[in-house]
Amino acid sequence: MSDVDFNESGGQLRTKLETTLSENYTLREELAGLKAKDIIASEGYTHVKPEDLKGVALNELSAKAKELNEVKRDQLTELLTERFEAQGLQGSALEQAVNDLVNGRPATDPNASAYQRAQGAGGTGTPPRIVNSENLGSREKMIEGLKQQGRTRK
Repeated sequence: MSDVDFNESGGQLRTKLETTLSENYTLREELAGLKAKDIIASEGYTHVKPEDLKGVALNELSAKAKELNEVKRDQLTELLTERFEAQGLQGSALEQAVNDLVNGRPATDPNASAYQRAQGAGGTGTPPRIVNSENLGSREKMIEGLKQQGRTRK
């Protein structure tokens, strides 16, 4: 028949309701996380993580994932453009380097590892300083090496 016992008190019914609501919330969050992973993978949203979509309604996941991917892509593009311009890249070389990193292709530049570090720092604040050691003298190379290791002179 039914799970409801008509002799239960209001407190017991309240406890059952709270337990059911808690289980419902947990299952809804789990479903949303799985659906978010599926949407991200199927649509190729490389700049969005399932955690970014936490708390978004199920029927809005796809639109929100698309929006977040575009926002993060634009932020990454702007950050990389600024960093590469500061390093002296211009024109088509600048566009190529930015597009390679934004689209997940390996950069063809010899400083690719530095650019990868800059990309990784995009969401955490200021990217690490990128220095082309070919333009430095021996003393400046030593000083720059110490700075990169976090051992600067005071």
